[in-house]
Amino acid sequence: MSKIVHTCLLMCFVFPLWGNDDLSSLSLQKALEMAVDENEEYQIKVNDVDKSIAQYREIQSTLLPQVAGDVTWVRNFKYPKDMPHSASIRDFTLDYGISANQIITTFGKISSLLKGSKKMEQAAVFQKENTRQEVLFSTKVMYYNVLCAHEMLDVMQQSYNSTRRNKEILFQRSREGRVSKRDNIKIDADIAARVPMIASAETSYNTATETLKKQLGMEPVGSIELSSEYPEVYPFVDSDEALSQMLANHPLLKAMKLVSEGQEYFVKNKKAYYYPTLSGFARYNYKGASNDDFYVGDVFLRYYATVGINLQVPLTTSITTMFKVKQARMDQMNTELSYKKIHKQLTLELEKSLLEYNELIKVLPAQKEALSLAQQSFIMSQELLKSGQISLTDLNDAEMMLTSQKMKTATTLFKLNVALAKIEMLTGREYAHE
Repeated sequence: MSKIVHTCLLMCFVFPLWGNDDLSSLSLQKALEMAVDENEEYQIKVNDVDKSIAQYREIQSTLLPQVAGDVTWVRNFKYPKDMPHSASIRDFTLDYGISANQIITTFGKISSLLKGSKKMEQAAVFQKENTRQEVLFSTKVMYYNVLCAHEMLDVMQQSYNSTRRNKEILFQRSREGRVSKRDNIKIDADIAARVPMIASAETSYNTATETLKKQLGMEPVGSIELSSEYPEVYPFVDSDEALSQMLANHPLLKAMKLVSEGQEYFVKNKKAYYYPTLSGFARYNYKGASNDDFYVGDVFLRYYATVGINLQVPLTTSITTMFKVKQARMDQMNTELSYKKIHKQLTLELEKSLLEYNELIKVLPAQKEALSLAQQSFIMSQELLKSGQISLTDLNDAEMMLTSQKMKTATTLFKLNVALAKIEMLTGREYAHE
């Protein structure tokens, strides 16, 4: 009876996972591509790049001639007609005109702004790449988490099956009258204890899977089957080399440098407002006035043309300019401080990841050897139990040791690959494919 109960419980917890034929195969590379396409923060950064390009071109356009046309119609319905200065005023005036203005020199206002905006445009590209790398890293962690959770579920299932085989061994021994009632009760308790462990592992697996689906923008309905596995080889990563690669390749550090350089040009832009602006202008008009014709008419309209140069000299804006320069300098100083702060944070993250990774690649072979020995010990213990040379407790200890080693190995592989993914994100180099 107890055998039937245990089998039913196992079917309730495990069959929903294994019985679904609607599986979608998903490789790590495909998952990374889907995550980048789905991520809103990355799309925002893409828009920021387009925005920065538009801002640069907007500034460029100020160097081109600014041409405008206008039409003005005026009704002078009241004015002193008997005054000398009103002799030229008419009831109706009409003016068609086209004007053009061309900046000749701003003494650095526009040139420095252009250079600074170009730096900001380049910085936006690296900020977009930084966001992309962060999305790739988080997706790798989620993908590896599903692999690990699936492995844990397999371990729990294998533990359950091993305990069931142990019960069969006891049943064979009981036919010879060599099994106590206590052992039968204990083996039933061991089997029953595995069922909630399987349920917990399945919950963890389902949670990890749903988290990955959400990251990839997939529908929650249906199952996925991960087609990629952990790398087979894990190379040693030199700390000094990795640090130099991070300093040379990390997109956020590159972006911060470019922002600082751009703000230096913005300081020059503010300083340029101490100097005048020289521009040229021209206007071509067709205008006239009439006391009788509502539309004025061609008989009263004449052509006029003017051309000239304009020099705008700031006289009382020096104090305002001084404070604007100071603000721009503070922005540049804050960016340099932010660069130092981020540099320290990234260096610390890299050092921690390198320490963990290089330690784990040393631990992994030992754990695999321990797993192999635990497997041999468990098989041997089953044979010894059949002959009555060891107790059920000894066999149960061997099985628990095997399960523990499997879980430790799975956890180590997960941590190892997460650390490697973090190193690859920080250095911009893929060690797993070398």
